[in-house]
Amino acid sequence: MKGLGYLIAAAVAVLASPVSADETWTNVEYLRGKASFSRYMKGTLTLTAKELRFVDKKTKISFSVPLKDIKEVTNQVYDDVVAAPSPRPFGGRIPIHVKWEFLSVRVVRNDPSELILNEGEPSNRETGTVLRNTNQDSSETIQFLCKNKTTQAMVAKIKSQKLAESVP
Repeated sequence: MKGLGYLIAAAVAVLASPVSADETWTNVEYLRGKASFSRYMKGTLTLTAKELRFVDKKTKISFSVPLKDIKEVTNQVYDDVVAAPSPRPFGGRIPIHVKWEFLSVRVVRNDPSELILNEGEPSNRETGTVLRNTNQDSSETIQFLCKNKTTQAMVAKIKSQKLAESVP
């Protein structure tokens, strides 16, 4: 019993420790969520000390999200049974169990967009009366399709790295 306690304590310490080197997950598929990326891409997701980065396999297009802007990281697992053609003659269809795992990263940035007072009046445009709107947040949820049995570890590592970054 005492050995089991040590084993659990060691497992918690490993999961709670920050990522020392870049953590890389291959065969990750970007699905949606990034404003400037509208298409599906296969690539690699990399967690560094300061950011979460995605790089496309074919075109090497990438985007990154600073860890300070990540507000929430979750995973969803969907189980489904689909019908596939049977290899036997006149066999009909056979059920196949399919499992999908998704990683969702919610990003909130404080967007200091400019507002011009009294747009219709030329005198304000000439004098440059401009305010900064610091209350406007731009939010996006980026979604990835990942290999089976990897998203729980990904969520734990991203959260621990974010926690390690916030500690001075």
